[in-house]
Amino acid sequence: TVQIPLYKGTLYHYFKDYKNYFYLPEEDMAVHKSVGIYVEEDFREKATAANCYIKRSGFFLPVANDMETDQPLFQETRRSRTIYVPWTETSTLSEKQCQMYLTALMRRQR
Repeated sequence: TVQIPLYKGTLYHYFKDYKNYFYLPEEDMAVHKSVGIYVEEDFREKATAANCYIKRSGFFLPVANDMETDQPLFQETRRSRTIYVPWTETSTLSEKQCQMYLTALMRRQR
């Protein structure tokens, strides 16, 4: 049996191509320019690497940087080394993901 503590709180998913996003200060989130063009100019600004994110609150599972997942990855800050995936009571990992996860955990313990 392996027990892995979940992170509870608010984390951020940072978009890499920030030049293609607008930051909406009142919502504290970034949206793609294809959507942002419909927001009045007074309520949007060009996104920067620091504010080009969406945020999410809840429970998160820490994952290895090289773990394959189709979910967005979240961090405490843009420069944080620990990354997370959202986790709910119904979340599961495939057998391959479990193997990758445990292998990465064992590598960290060395």
